[in-house]
Amino acid sequence: MKPLIQLISKEIEPISIDVSVKSTFENYIRIHEEVSNDSIYLIQINHSNLTTILDFTNSNDFQILYFEDSDDLFDGCRIFNGVSYAVNKTLGNFLIQTQSKWILLIQLDKALKKETLNKLEKIQLYKTYWMKNFIQNPQFGKKRFKRIANNFPDKVELDDTYVDLVDIEDFIKIEDERIPLFIGTQFGIYPHFEDIPNFFNGKKLVAILGKSLLSGVVSGLSLYEIGENDKEFSHDKIAVFYND
Repeated sequence: MKPLIQLISKEIEPISIDVSVKSTFENYIRIHEEVSNDSIYLIQINHSNLTTILDFTNSNDFQILYFEDSDDLFDGCRIFNGVSYAVNKTLGNFLIQTQSKWILLIQLDKALKKETLNKLEKIQLYKTYWMKNFIQNPQFGKKRFKRIANNFPDKVELDDTYVDLVDIEDFIKIEDERIPLFIGTQFGIYPHFEDIPNFFNGKKLVAILGKSLLSGVVSGLSLYEIGENDKEFSHDKIAVFYND
């Protein structure tokens, strides 16, 4: 299931669309190699260079919307910064240079109308107030999270600023500065504890982020304590950080 974003406009009801999200550290992106023809793509640029080159040579035609981070990094919003179009009518190279760090690519036949663009203010991605509440906590706020790569449901978005991707060996290690992170859904906890050999190897904290995979709503983050001799997960909750 693809992540859902909302287009927020003046005097217009929010428009919800499914997007494929691509996060990259590249400063030169060949669109025809990275983007399929059947999706709307949101590209997150993570490098520190001032500009990024978008190479539309041999690609389909796109409407390109540019967004910037909002002042509140945890509200999930990105501010609309402009629009351009990539329409391939020549045989030569077609390059666009941008300073924006969030780029929405919409197939030209699905392009937003001028009336919508004129009132567009921002996109709503996903709120992370739970993280803001966590890092402001004097007891736990300096800790980071770690998770196993490719072991989360598809419809889960996490900020790599605070979450490290690790292998299973690092995931089960008892560390004071990093907490293993799980996702708690209406379908169970991911990854499953029983699928992680030797996870119950001593006293440690466990973080579970509560999220509905149907609505996409994140309720918040709960911290649990695993006892020294525990051999299975016990619901010994010690802290909650709500997403509001």
